[in-house]
Amino acid sequence: MTSQRPTHFIWDEINLRKVERHRLTPEEIEEVFTDPTGDVRRTRKSVGGQVRYQIIGRTESGRLLKVPFEISKRGIRPITAFDAGKRDYHLYWRKR
Repeated sequence: MTSQRPTHFIWDEINLRKVERHRLTPEEIEEVFTDPTGDVRRTRKSVGGQVRYQIIGRTESGRLLKVPFEISKRGIRPITAFDAGKRDYHLYWRKR
């Protein structure tokens, strides 16, 4: 992923349902992408040839989230999102 932060997010029934299951809002997930110290990594998993990434970052309220996502010409499509685990927490804070 480039150093540019996304300007457009793709939301559909599938990813909205997954996000709601974790008691998150699309707005909170989009906030993670504005975290200047957010940690973006390419994941090993790809689906249908589509490369996947993940970001670990904070919302404006300070909640640390992990968000797997895909990038296309249309924008960023979050796949789901959830609270970051202990390992992710340490990776994020070590980077700061």
